[in-house]
Formats: sequence, C-alpha cells, structure tokens
Amino acid sequence: MNILIDLRPLQNGKISGVEVFTENITRKLIKEGEKHNFFLWTNAAKKLPENFPKFSGKNVVRIHTKKSNRFLNLFLSLFRYPKIDQLVKKECLKYGLLSKNDNFDVIFMPDLRPAPVSKNVKKFIMFHDLSFIHFKQTFSCKTKIWHKLLRSKKEAKEAFKIFTPSEFTKNDLILSYKIPEEKIVVINEGVDEKFFPKDEIDLYEVRKKYNLPKKFLLTLSTLEPRKNLNLLIDAFSLFSRKFSHEDLYLVIAGQRHDSIFAKTTLPEKAKVVFPGFIKEEHKPALYSSALAFVFPSLFEGFGLPVVEAMASGAPVISSNYSSLPEVAKDSALFFDPLDKEKLCAKIEEIYFNPELRKELSQKGRIKSKEFNWNRVAQKALHEITNEVENQ
Repeated sequence: MNILIDLRPLQNGKISGVEVFTENITRKLIKEGEKHNFFLWTNAAKKLPENFPKFSGKNVVRIHTKKSNRFLNLFLSLFRYPKIDQLVKKECLKYGLLSKNDNFDVIFMPDLRPAPVSKNVKKFIMFHDLSFIHFKQTFSCKTKIWHKLLRSKKEAKEAFKIFTPSEFTKNDLILSYKIPEEKIVVINEGVDEKFFPKDEIDLYEVRKKYNLPKKFLLTLSTLEPRKNLNLLIDAFSLFSRKFSHEDLYLVIAGQRHDSIFAKTTLPEKAKVVFPGFIKEEHKPALYSSALAFVFPSLFEGFGLPVVEAMASGAPVISSNYSSLPEVAKDSALFFDPLDKEKLCAKIEEIYFNPELRKELSQKGRIKSKEFNWNRVAQKALHEITNEVENQ
C-alpha cells in the first residue's frame, strides 16, 4: 500500500503539541508498517528549517515540492486544486519514484490543512481540537483568516475517516459538525520514553541553566490566553499572601507566539518566574524538579503536558474542563479553572500534604504508561489498512 503523509506541520521549526504528534506518529507508522510504502511530503518555496526531523527506512520516500504555500493553500481551499496526490505523484514521476500506473491509496493528514484529493484516495485527518470554533477570541487576526481558509467542516465531511486524541474531541466533532460517530476513531497521543525517570538526568544542571528556585510549582505551555495563566498567577498570589513565610515559587515556562495567538499580558508578581522556552531534552528534568505541575487550561483536545508531567513523576493539579479529566482521571487533583480560590485551595492541599504528592506521583506514572506512541501508531495503521483493504 502507498501511504502519503503530509509533513507540512513540521515546516515552521516550532515545537508544540501538533509537531510532537506529527513527528512521533510518523516515526512509529514507518516502523509498524514495514510492508507499506510511506511517501513523506513537504512543500515550501524556501529551505526547510535545520531542525526538520530526519526520517529513514527502506519503505520511506521523501518528496519536496517548491511552491509558495501561501498560494498553494489558497488554491487548495478555494478551487480544490491541485489534488494533493496528483501534485505529489507528478513530482515522484519526475524522479522515477513511482510508475505511471502507481497511485496513492491513502493520504494521512497529522494536522488539519486544505487537502483536496482524487476520488480513489482515502483521506484520514487528525483533528486535535476545535479550539478555533469555541475560542476564536484567543487567536490573532492572521490565524482567524487561516482558520477560515481551512474550511474545517468541509475537510471533516470529505475525510474518509477522522482521528481524534480524545473522546471529548470526538464528541465535539459530532455535535459541532454533525459527523457520524462511526467515522471518528479515538487514537489518543503518546508520551516519549525520555519523560520516564532516569538516573542520568542532572536536575541541578537544569535548575542552574534556567535559574530556577529550589521549591516551585510549574506550568508549561505556550503563553496564550486559552492557557488561563492570569488566573494561575492570581491563585498563586493569593497563596503567597496567606502563607508569606513559605518559600514557594511559581515557574511559568514557555514562549509567546503572537503571530498565532492573541496577545496576553502576564503581570510580574513576587515569586513568579518566567524562564522562557524550554528545550525538549530539558523538559523531563524540569517536570521532575517541580513540587507539582499545574495546568489551568480552559480548552484542550488532549493535554500532552499533563501526561508528560505524570510520566516524569510530578504530582498534577489540572483544570476540570474539556479533555483533561478524561486523560488524567484519578491521577490528578482537579479544579474549576474560573475560580482562583478553588485553585488556591488545591495548591494548599498539595503543598502541605507530602503523602498526597507521593500518591499522585505514583498514580501519574502508572497512568501515563497508557499513552504509548507504538500503540497509537498501531491503532492508526490498523484503521488505515483495514478500511482501505476491505473496500
């Protein structure tokens, strides 16, 4: 079977949930699907970023087209032309990577993009969430225009099958777009093995690199409105006023992407530290160093930082909105993300109860092992191959 994977989500050089998902599931699909041919497609008028992942294997073919993505996306969205499979096939024929009689059986979109395809090609799309519907105000004007260009409802209707990372997002698609339930498959996301504790992680070096305090609560995300960080700061300030003698800090890790999200102003407060962007290789030690991980987000399709924190052994305090209770279940303390007093109470509870921290740490490590990239890829590949071969 010839499987075409759209790797355009990896072209910006950023590292967020979508990029983590795209890279990991592509690697695992290649490994799990040894008898299939994987054609990995990118498109950009300019060179790809230096940190673009390397993919290899006897069953892997890399194809790069050099068109302007701005104009290509416009044509794909408005005119449904060119068909992506035909665009890529034309490039393959040029270099002898396909014969004239060969075609793509499947195109897999790890993230939503305008993607018209030929009638004989089955399109599988990963919908990570519908935040662009429910939280329009949290995105920049440029991104709002992009979301209109995506024509997400049309893409969902045209898809042969839709993958989602949670039951929450599945139900959201059913309610918002009236997609038949049988067309949607939950495949979750995975957590990298690097997040599971290892002796060689040097916590001291990571603390030193990012100038971190000895005792701190941690949150890690893009610094944007939907992450609800102002409420977290308010709740922590309330805790600090009540227990001014306690030497506890709040570390808010991550960077802004003002070209994508609406700007959010985060006040500078005592004992609140902003270390900025955290490299992927330093995240496990950062999670492990925290007294607890706090995730006050208002809307998540999955909530990968919560799973990463649990895998690293950090006790988790989480918002009880959207997919988060489904993902963490009884392995976290939950709170109403609109109520700073309730979050403050949870901070008090976990700060003054070491036994509770130990219990949540143990539960989190066990729970996180359910989210395995190999199983994610196996389920996705099973759906792709079974559905297509049985047609």
